[in-house]
Amino acid sequence: MNLIKDKIFLGFVSCILFIFLAFFIFQIDTKDDPSRYLQLTSAYLVTFNAIIISSWLSFGWIGGAVILALSIVIALFFSMFTGSPLYYMHTVVFLFTGAICNRYFKEFVIFKTEYLLKREKIEEEKNTLAERIEKDKALTEASGVKLERYKALKNVTENLSDIASLERITRFLVEKSFDIVGKSTRSLLYIINADVQELVLTYSKQPEGFSRIKQKKGDIFDKWVLRQNQPLIVLDIAKDFRFSQDDFSLDEINFKSLIIVPMVSHNKMVGILRLDSQRTNAYNPDDLRLLDIIADLGAVALNNNMLYQRTIELAIRDGLTK
Repeated sequence: MNLIKDKIFLGFVSCILFIFLAFFIFQIDTKDDPSRYLQLTSAYLVTFNAIIISSWLSFGWIGGAVILALSIVIALFFSMFTGSPLYYMHTVVFLFTGAICNRYFKEFVIFKTEYLLKREKIEEEKNTLAERIEKDKALTEASGVKLERYKALKNVTENLSDIASLERITRFLVEKSFDIVGKSTRSLLYIINADVQELVLTYSKQPEGFSRIKQKKGDIFDKWVLRQNQPLIVLDIAKDFRFSQDDFSLDEINFKSLIIVPMVSHNKMVGILRLDSQRTNAYNPDDLRLLDIIADLGAVALNNNMLYQRTIELAIRDGLTK
């Protein structure tokens, strides 16, 4: 593109300069001293060599040949008008200039074109490298975020082993999942009532002034995870094909995306852990995997707590007489 612009500009300047010089030469007063007149016209005619060269560069051999022919015509006119053989020398010089242009300047244009193409290729490679650097930088930043998350997971593992009460375990899991994953408006934890196989809301975290949770036994999304026993990610509840809007009202729901994971220990589901957001597309698969790890750690802690409570109960209550 730069080569084309340069050639257009050079051709435009060549044409303007040719017209200007031709007009100016014809305006020189012939009544002046003949020798001075001859010197002036010869000096200006010499400039036509540069115009021939530039026109050859910008227009190729066709445009260069046209300017060459016009320059020869002007030189021959002055030779006939003045009767001086000096102008024939200009004609010979013009022809020599044209021959040189035809011989060498095509090769020069090819060389310049190849040079510009190589430069453009280098620019493209530079842009590609810049994009790659930006991607690597983004990947490094993402890796840093993941590292911080996994450090937080280590903290979750260490602290869960020291918590004995069910209430503290559920509160710890809800708060840590909310903080580590981030992006969420609300965090919920349900424990399964083994006798009736129903969800029971055990602990939740949400902003002050947020609408009260009415469905203490879970909504359509929680029950889907309970039935399927697999994680769930919904990027936009209004567009997810797995859930019909006939089963819930968008006006009554104050979230738009969510992730839910089952809490399974020893092949037994003990509860579910959920995060939801008022924004669409708030979560990604990495968030779901991270929440799943927290849920697995929490499921072990909950199961151990249930076994501990069962052991205490057996220690103080007779198995036959109750």
